Amino acid sequence: MCRTFGRSDPSLPDKPPINLTPNCEDIEYIPVTKREVRDAIFTAAQLNAPGISGLTGHAWRWGWSILHEEIYNLLRLTADSTTHQPGEPQSQLPYRN
Repeated sequence: MCRTFGRSDPSLPDKPPINLTPNCEDIEYIPVTKREVRDAIFTAAQLNAPGISGLTGHAWRWGWSILHEEIYNLLRLTADSTTHQPGEPQSQLPYRN
């Protein structure tokens, strides 16, 4: 777009290197629970605009009543499949009490 509108490319600072070395200040990774997934689905507005999945909140609620185990496992495995390795801290996920 910058070239189309006649502007030069913006100068961006170099990204810092990714450090995956465990550190004592890293937040401990806590797996997502089934209750957290259910609460997230039922807290969202029923008639919200479809998200990246193409589903509204109502569709997720309806799906939960039938496929709760599959939905939970899909979302749990998605969260677990980042750079996390069992037993290692994972600082990329938000902290939960």
